[in-house]
Amino acid sequence: DPSASIKPPSSFLLTKSYYSATMIIPFEQLQPETLTQVIEAYIMQQGMDQFDTQYSLDSKVAQVRLQLEKKRLVLVFDAITESCNIITKEQLRQYNDPHREIDE
Repeated sequence: DPSASIKPPSSFLLTKSYYSATMIIPFEQLQPETLTQVIEAYIMQQGMDQFDTQYSLDSKVAQVRLQLEKKRLVLVFDAITESCNIITKEQLRQYNDPHREIDE
């Protein structure tokens, strides 16, 4: 399963103040081109483009998209920086915020 190669960010530290300024955005609401750009930025941020040469960029984008569809990754909007980011469902859950429930 190629999507198994997508790993949660290891050095991506989030604080409670980060979560208070974020909103979960259903990825389906983004235009396909915009979603692809956000996913590509996520891939580059994670260094997946440099170290994982086994898969093409298109394949990696498909892997991340599958993770979003399976709700393993979540698209969030940061109101402070006015930017989108992709984080793991576990990163949201670590703060036990009842307003951040994600459907299984």
